[in-house]
Amino acid sequence: MPIKLYDIQQREVDKSHYNWIYVMSPGTGKTFTSLAHYQKHSPRTPLVIIAPKAVLEPDNQWKKAINEFFNKKDKPPKIEYFKTDEIKKLPEKYFKNSYVIVDEVHKYKNIEKTQRSDKLRMLLIYSLGFVTLSGTLVTGDIVKQDNNVYIKGGKKRVPGSRRVIPDSRWEDLANYFAIFQCWQYIHNKPSMFDSLGKPPKTWTPVTTKQLAMKIIRSQAQVADAKLKNGRRYKMYGYPEFHKYLSLWFNTISSSIVNLEDITELPPLVKETIYFSKSNDYLKKRPEFNSKTAEVIWERNNQNTKAKLDWVSNFLDNTEQNIIIFYNFKAELEYLKTVIPKTKHIIYRNGSRQDSLMMSNKNNVVLIQVDSGGAGLNIQQAPIAIWYSYPNSYINYEQSKWRNYRAGQTQKTLHYQLHVTNTIDDKMKKSLDSRKDFTV
Repeated sequence: MPIKLYDIQQREVDKSHYNWIYVMSPGTGKTFTSLAHYQKHSPRTPLVIIAPKAVLEPDNQWKKAINEFFNKKDKPPKIEYFKTDEIKKLPEKYFKNSYVIVDEVHKYKNIEKTQRSDKLRMLLIYSLGFVTLSGTLVTGDIVKQDNNVYIKGGKKRVPGSRRVIPDSRWEDLANYFAIFQCWQYIHNKPSMFDSLGKPPKTWTPVTTKQLAMKIIRSQAQVADAKLKNGRRYKMYGYPEFHKYLSLWFNTISSSIVNLEDITELPPLVKETIYFSKSNDYLKKRPEFNSKTAEVIWERNNQNTKAKLDWVSNFLDNTEQNIIIFYNFKAELEYLKTVIPKTKHIIYRNGSRQDSLMMSNKNNVVLIQVDSGGAGLNIQQAPIAIWYSYPNSYINYEQSKWRNYRAGQTQKTLHYQLHVTNTIDDKMKKSLDSRKDFTV
């Protein structure tokens, strides 16, 4: 039997058009949703999947999903899988007469600077059509200050009046402009702006779509909105067109789907486990020649013994599969010393990528957050422990949805270990504010 979509997934597929962008948070089932989209719009045609290496190797999670989703008679007649970086060298023949699904499309930015993005744009022109997937959006509101528009939440504030512009979703999607350039070649229905009324007086004598493309092309290089020389990059200079651009993007993309929109999921229980700082942290603090050296020392001397004792006791009292997220090699070595011999260890880090195929009990998956915390489906492990905080907000957020995601049927437990009155307090504050932790 084919997979039955959740209600919110089905609603998004029902309203979709042939070429489409799904903006769905991690864990909301982008894979099955896109396969349902393919089945609706281009069934029984050759299918090309483009996805990150971590998703295709060593376990091809797309292949597994396709086998689960389709009946034998409905399965695509031909399926090709390509890693994100491979497309730079692919000839057009792989895309002709094929429908294309592009996973993690936010990896294709800065089209004028990267071969990967430019090649994707060209290859999609030769395809039957495409659907793109992303769960990583720009964070923060879009704010107008001094007649320019910026991403809210940087280190320095710009003086002057400020107002939040509503419905900033189109600006998030504009970051993926490499894909949008294809819309001048592959047209969608219905027509873009038939019922919007008259444009503003300042409207230039070009079509809405042409203007949107012009803005995306000219502003995309600064779409990440990072600080440079203490000043903000300008996001775009056309705030008066915001309503029209938003409505235009609504005609080529889904609503933003979050996990809370999937009412059929089981409960998620989150708990922070607090520890006091160690005597070493209090009494043996050395002199440091840099702030970085001080932070490294603090993270290694908070209270390793208390945290390891907690992990050891937890593992001794459950047979359920568990994920433990860590950050440094030293933490990995510590954790290995407390994992019982009755447990099977699976490693996912920068140098080792074990298969995630596992039995229903007594498996411990040790994942280095920065190199293995995104793009993985580990529903067989309903418990996750974060041994320490990562520096990256995006990587931290992505790691949370490895086991709590569409398809999960078990109650899911998340534990964050935290040593009070240490560097953990600052790191938690940064991550809770949706910012990277910086020294």
